[in-house]
Amino acid sequence: TEDVRKKKKQTLEQQSANDFCELEEEELKVVDKCVVKLSENHEIEWKILADGEHIEETSYNTDAPPPKVNMDFNKSFTENFFELLPDIKGHAKIMDKYLSDHRCNYNTTYMHNKIKFEQNGDDPDSLVKTCYMVLLCGTLEKENGIDGLWQRGSSGGAHDYPDFGKYLPEKVMECFCCAAPWAFCDESLWYGDKRDIPWDVFLPVKDSYNERRKKLIQVVRLLLDESMFGWRPKTSKTGGLVNIAFEPHKPVELGTCMRNCTCADTGILVHQDPSQLPEQQERKKFYHQASHLPCKTTIGAKTAEVLRQVEGANLQPGAWVGGDAWFGSVQAAVETYHRFKVHSSWIIKKNTYMFPSEQMLAVLNARYPHRPGGHWVVFTTTIADIPLIAMAYAWSHQGVCLILSTCGTTVPDDEGYQSHFEDAYGNVSYKLLSRPRLASYLLTKLPSVDEHNKLRQAILAVEKTWPTRCCWFRLLSSIVGQTAVDLHKCYQTHSEKFANMDILSFINLVCGEIPHRLNRASKRRKIADENVSEDAGATLIRIRDAEGNLKKDVTPSGIAKGRNSGTPVERTCWMCRKYYKNYKTTSFECSKCHTPICKTDRSIVEKNRDMSCFSEHLQSTNEEICCNGYMKGIFPSHLRAYNK
Repeated sequence: TEDVRKKKKQTLEQQSANDFCELEEEELKVVDKCVVKLSENHEIEWKILADGEHIEETSYNTDAPPPKVNMDFNKSFTENFFELLPDIKGHAKIMDKYLSDHRCNYNTTYMHNKIKFEQNGDDPDSLVKTCYMVLLCGTLEKENGIDGLWQRGSSGGAHDYPDFGKYLPEKVMECFCCAAPWAFCDESLWYGDKRDIPWDVFLPVKDSYNERRKKLIQVVRLLLDESMFGWRPKTSKTGGLVNIAFEPHKPVELGTCMRNCTCADTGILVHQDPSQLPEQQERKKFYHQASHLPCKTTIGAKTAEVLRQVEGANLQPGAWVGGDAWFGSVQAAVETYHRFKVHSSWIIKKNTYMFPSEQMLAVLNARYPHRPGGHWVVFTTTIADIPLIAMAYAWSHQGVCLILSTCGTTVPDDEGYQSHFEDAYGNVSYKLLSRPRLASYLLTKLPSVDEHNKLRQAILAVEKTWPTRCCWFRLLSSIVGQTAVDLHKCYQTHSEKFANMDILSFINLVCGEIPHRLNRASKRRKIADENVSEDAGATLIRIRDAEGNLKKDVTPSGIAKGRNSGTPVERTCWMCRKYYKNYKTTSFECSKCHTPICKTDRSIVEKNRDMSCFSEHLQSTNEEICCNGYMKGIFPSHLRAYNK
């Protein structure tokens, strides 16, 4: 019939699977082998272990000690952070050059505010480093963006606004966010059309990150997975990126997909690579090379990614790598061992070429038809001189996990597995099921990358703290978040003091090393007040009203402008009455006598004044002017300088 003609012709592999599954149930219980036909000349014979028979020996040492982290923990948090961050040496000079060009969007801001990133002294990049630390510090605040984080004063709640102006000026941070991504790439890419900017802008950041992780740790157990750098375009299809990925099963489903790997012992991210356009992925190493499989197929995109990750992580012979179903296949297991002598274990779902998935499920259902949870079926074979273990493990009565490995034992694990369920009363309960050691070893290590992603995306949330319209700055801020998580992991492996410390508490310690800036007003006060006696016991504090408020109520016009607080409470400066007919207002007072005193040093611009208002108030020998512990009233007319 026409339907039969349209029906897709089955491959020999599928026909052999169907023939096996059609065996009688009693025969499936005792069958000891199955054949997977690849072609007329190639077939693979899998040995089926009997019920209760286990693989008890393995060529891989699962008890190998964890690797050591090559980090000097006697250095400060800041120094170690910048040893993990992609190299930014010389970026201050590069950013000055980028911003000084009239084609830069922030050139006017840069020139008008006389900003200069390259500093004099031992570290020309000190201001750039402060900007990176401020990126990290923003994750500790509930406000987002430059506008929110540079607010100061009372927020009307339990905490004041962050006031990041204490670290650096707002305009400096704006220029940094504009220029930072471009300091890594070649100058020829700086001012091109957004639609034509290639991946070459970000690839140097990735390469520097990977190179520094090689020096940090020698991995012996590796886990492969992927991370999403969230990016949601507003005005174009990709928002400036070359390509964009959509992963609906991820918490952040839209953005750049990074294939990466972590050390299974420490949780440190050791290597990553962005998923680019298909034609770019095809030009990467290992893709379409000849494989070692019997039928001589070429290496596919997923196996090529596995091999690049293993090579990039610098795994040595005898190491181990594992991953989820995206990476796992017979080809990946064979090529990983043939090329690097590295053992591997994989979850198998769709990549079933040469893998007897249907046959294993048929045997499992035949042997345990009613309550399969806690049971497993094991097949073994040798492909290209590589011994392989295939296993179907029922982790519940409904769910089955397919695993492929070149090492491991299938004996029951001592700890078992807790299968959770809802009882008749609606309470969550669990039942302890048996689980093979091979499955326990792989499944307990698989969430390593997901935990790293959770710390960066959900807890630190660097991307949400610093909203941007530049896709390249978004990628860079994600790298900063990953570096912060890696720093936390390094210290957790080093000392018990940090082992149970959550990442926000740790970042709080790191950001405590950010230097506070000394602005122009502070420099003036330092010069004017350097002769003030230390034992005077007085400082300038904010003036409060009768109810203790630092600010007035917000006016209707202020509410219309979006303000949520009024102007500071002000009084007329006591010392300025001596020199001016028109009084000067101030929001500060002497902490000892509560006399209103200017914080501004007017001696800088006034020729008839030798010192600031506060200095004269403390140092004057005239008892009517000097601080005596009582608030001053009307200024004596015979002491007014403008009357003389």
